[in-house]
Amino acid sequence: GVVGVSALYHLAKKGQPDKQVCCKTIANTSNESAKRQILAEASCLEISQHPTVARFIKVGSEFHTPYFMYEWVQGESIAKKVSRYSGKGFRHDHIAWLIYQLAGALEYMHTKGVCHLDIQPSNIIVDEDDAVKLIDFGAAQYVNESHG
Repeated sequence: GVVGVSALYHLAKKGQPDKQVCCKTIANTSNESAKRQILAEASCLEISQHPTVARFIKVGSEFHTPYFMYEWVQGESIAKKVSRYSGKGFRHDHIAWLIYQLAGALEYMHTKGVCHLDIQPSNIIVDEDDAVKLIDFGAAQYVNESHG
């Protein structure tokens, strides 16, 4: 999405610090196009559910302000990993495993008619088990759809 249009909150359940979620909403409640965009993003994320995509939880509205929730993904973005290992590099089999997982997510999304449109190192999280999770569906669109 456009910078400054959405607001992202990292939340945890009281007494259950391991139950962490993200809540994405709009920054300006009078921005009608931002409302449509947040609902479109929630829809693209929900229909793209796959083991390598952040888990969708719910979509809702409070005081005429739409929001959606999804799992907080523990791990490190590929962007951070690359800067941390800049001097050492990565093993080829490790890179192949990450790409294999990402390709699986994208193939699944494409069968559902969704294009992510913002694949970049900061939107790919790798957890401690080397499992990939794709995040940030702010630019995602359904095939043959245009947001102008």
